[in-house]
Amino acid sequence: MPTDHALLAPSAAKRWITCTPSARVESLLPERTSPYAEEGTVAHSTAESLLHFYLDHDMIAVYDDPWAHLQEFHLYDPDLDKLAAECLQKGFDFREILETVHDKYVRFVWEDFVKARSADRDAVLLVEQRVDLSDFVPDSFGSSDAILIFANMLKVYDLKYGRGVRVSAKGNPQMRLYALGALWGPGETYSIDAVAMTIIQPRLNAVSGETLTVQELAQWTAEVLVPAARQAYTGEGDFVPGDHCEFCRAKATCRALAEFTQRVTTAYGDGALSADEIAAVLPKLPVIESWIAGIRGRAQEMLEHGETVPGWKLVEGRSTRRIRNEAEARRILSEAGFQSADYDKTELRGITDLTRLVGGAKVFNTLLGELVEKQPGKPALAPADDPRKDYSPAVSAEASFAEML
Repeated sequence: MPTDHALLAPSAAKRWITCTPSARVESLLPERTSPYAEEGTVAHSTAESLLHFYLDHDMIAVYDDPWAHLQEFHLYDPDLDKLAAECLQKGFDFREILETVHDKYVRFVWEDFVKARSADRDAVLLVEQRVDLSDFVPDSFGSSDAILIFANMLKVYDLKYGRGVRVSAKGNPQMRLYALGALWGPGETYSIDAVAMTIIQPRLNAVSGETLTVQELAQWTAEVLVPAARQAYTGEGDFVPGDHCEFCRAKATCRALAEFTQRVTTAYGDGALSADEIAAVLPKLPVIESWIAGIRGRAQEMLEHGETVPGWKLVEGRSTRRIRNEAEARRILSEAGFQSADYDKTELRGITDLTRLVGGAKVFNTLLGELVEKQPGKPALAPADDPRKDYSPAVSAEASFAEML
């Protein structure tokens, strides 16, 4: 799956169309990742491999139990072994990812393709198709998870694996950009009358769609997309706070967002807020909460890089425990009479679950105590007068080692 990004990427289109200067400001800041993003990348790569498998084997229907065919999938695409290993290393559940993506995304797309092929034997399904948008958005491109072309219809699909907020396809700029790129890319030689856009969020059991005529998409492109893209590319326009700020890397230093927060929090006089006033504030809270999280994150990032934030410091957060040799733990549990189904699903259960399973902390310590290691806590933001010592990775590691002796 492609990993490069354009300045005006489709995935951030809602933000740079609404807040046109944000793209240039963000481009000056380092890219960030998170466990959620990494898990999503694994899910997309898994979905891509499965769809290619069904395409290359010209299947009529998908398997009912994908896990039972895991070896078959692995032989077809050895990279799945790497994905499984990556999941184990990062604590993701590969079986859950495989089954969820297969049953709620791959099956959906494949059944649409089979129906399309029955109506049009020349139907085409494209997986992880790169689309060029530079005719409408300067230097822009993207990768659509799946594109289906048949008869006079073009469909684009987007997989969103996270458990976060439901995303609607209606009026969604990202989906419209994918549709535009597909229409003027692989769909250019077809007589397309309409484009259908579908967002699938398997872990939320959510599917959202929108269908536009080609004329409606062209009108939106001319009236909304192209003017906004020109401003965004040059960094012109006004900063406009809103729910699109959530994933903006510049939100912590955005003065417009800070002023928006101040206006909301100082708009009321003395006395208790009325029900109407509370109702007016509630829709604005996600934007304010996003700004607060951004400020905390930026302060911690500065301290981690040796910069000074007056009145604040880093301390060690809560430490965690883990079993350092899972194979040995499995052997001990098995010899103690426990069934593998009780302690080992797709990976060894956590320490809390194992403690309950064996009958309490005393038994757990007798059986597995020597295999437990304490990992140092991650850095946490705290006021300068916090009694805890300043965070130091080296000191934390030494303290953790000393506790195990």
